[in-house]
Amino acid sequence: MFHISRLSKDCIPANCSDCFKMEHTRKVSDVLACSFSSWYPLFEKVTMKSVWLPLPDEVAAYVRSDGTVVSTEATHADTQTDSEDEEDAVDWHAAEEDAPELQRPEFASFDTELRAALAAVGGAAFVKLNWSAPVDVRWLSVGRALRSQTPGDVHLLLRGSDRLQQDLCQPFRDCADGQGASVTPLLVLRRWQDVSPAAEFRCFVQAGQLIAISQREISQYFPHLVRDAAGIVTDISSFFKEHIQAKFPLQNYVFDVYRPTKDRVRLLDFSPLAPPTDPALFTWPQLRGEHCLRCEEPPPAGSPLCAPCAAAGGVLPVFQHIADEEGIQRAPFADAEVPYDVRHLAEAGGAAAIISLLRKSQLGKSDGSSDEEDG
Repeated sequence: MFHISRLSKDCIPANCSDCFKMEHTRKVSDVLACSFSSWYPLFEKVTMKSVWLPLPDEVAAYVRSDGTVVSTEATHADTQTDSEDEEDAVDWHAAEEDAPELQRPEFASFDTELRAALAAVGGAAFVKLNWSAPVDVRWLSVGRALRSQTPGDVHLLLRGSDRLQQDLCQPFRDCADGQGASVTPLLVLRRWQDVSPAAEFRCFVQAGQLIAISQREISQYFPHLVRDAAGIVTDISSFFKEHIQAKFPLQNYVFDVYRPTKDRVRLLDFSPLAPPTDPALFTWPQLRGEHCLRCEEPPPAGSPLCAPCAAAGGVLPVFQHIADEEGIQRAPFADAEVPYDVRHLAEAGGAAAIISLLRKSQLGKSDGSSDEEDG
């Protein structure tokens, strides 16, 4: 179940008859405005300290290349295993003998710059490219934290993320005017901060007005959001008016914030107000003005709310959050964290098929150990 709050008293511009009913398609200018290097200088005081480096052509080519990569920086704290581990070990080399193996090239100059950049932000960083972060490969980092402390950590995330590949290969793929457009890829390092997903929010701006706020992590239920809805809306609305509304160059956009405590809000990122930007707990028909922000009814021209919702006291921004565990949704990029074979098996035969496979595997281990003992 979702809960929708309407607690702010922001007004809809009187001269905006079609502001909330428009086709949202990306333009190159929108995408460029949301590139990190475009907005960070304007909002440096209200976000985490960050630095960025142009991504050298040879590094970008390495990130785009196929094959199994062996890092020359790989270290092993302990190469010894006990006999039981050796018996159960998987022969990964044999399993991947047909895959092309690439020795990771040495990027001495770039790695030196990386070390300096990491030091500049305190020794640990959250990394991303111009727009996207490697959230689809959390499983590659310790504790799923995406915390990088060495050039090797950074290269691992760059190499593994499909989201970053899209930034590199097709940054304007969804733009109506994207033919022939290009941009210099940047590697952004943001000072590491433990950001609780319970305190992240996605905010939607239409015609320069903050119309909607959603909890960012839609696969979890956070009870405090129900209790603190009024304070959340008040704090984010105040932050928007004071720091963003008059500064950001677009009229239609999405921004993400972190609100760890009352009266404290930090800016995280900007995105175009158009697919494929994730609409969180809203839908694109709602954000395009085809449906009311609170229900599925079509609103009148010039309003994001239908007549009944407006008459019931609806004001902007509308705050949507998960009100109980039944409202939990599938996490974005969930497929990226499950091996393809397991996901395919689950889709074909459901949980029973996976359980059956695990039982057969366990029986196979038991049979194998009996044979060894008997022999």
